[in-house]
Amino acid sequence: MSARIIFNASTNPVTLEVLRDRLGLLLPYKCELDSLDYFGHTIPQLVIHTRVPIALQLEEDPEIVLEEISEMVTDAEDEGFFDEKTREQMRQCTAAIDLHTTTPPKVSHFEEGGMLISTPNDVDPRDHEIERILLSVASFVKGWVYDNLNGGWIVG
Repeated sequence: MSARIIFNASTNPVTLEVLRDRLGLLLPYKCELDSLDYFGHTIPQLVIHTRVPIALQLEEDPEIVLEEISEMVTDAEDEGFFDEKTREQMRQCTAAIDLHTTTPPKVSHFEEGGMLISTPNDVDPRDHEIERILLSVASFVKGWVYDNLNGGWIVG
């Protein structure tokens, strides 16, 4: 994932359908629901047809999200980023919206056995149009955006 928006789903519940409808009103891009078949698992996505299409995925599994959010907030605290009140609000986050490329992963199989899966990262969260979308989503869900590609929080 290129970026992650963290938010509190208990106070700001959201679905990909709600995001599609909201972004469809705010953005000049086509927004459509889709899914990714990832080794037999279907992952719902909201695809936004920017110059380089992007996909948003909703992650609400506490087994995955809570520990990662805790680490993100601890890092923000260590870096002196955000005030204590904001970091405390961030610690209440229970879900994430992840930014992904729509370019499919490349799977290479080796004669000796095994395989290598590589996903091109052609989505830069600092690209003006993508950053605008991330900040719009974060504002809507009352969340915060972390840029995994370049490192650091995106604030608007």
